[in-house]
Amino acid sequence: MSNNNNKQLGEAPWLHVIISTGLGIGFVPKAPGTAGAFLALLIWIGLYYVLSPIGLMVATILLVVSSLLSLNIPCNNRFCVV
Repeated sequence: MSNNNNKQLGEAPWLHVIISTGLGIGFVPKAPGTAGAFLALLIWIGLYYVLSPIGLMVATILLVVSSLLSLNIPCNNRFCVV
């Protein structure tokens, strides 16, 4: 699928590719980040109509915190914990 230092990484299962690229939005030839942000906005608007304001705030906080924790940014030879 891609290479890392000229070593093939192999093919990923299609379900993983579809999920990780935002239903394929990441393959848009021009401005895939903008298209991904638009998809995220559409998902957030959909959640706005389904969840209460408190539920939406909790969902947003959980998504932000889980995203930050998944980065595993090293700090002084250890991983930072928020």
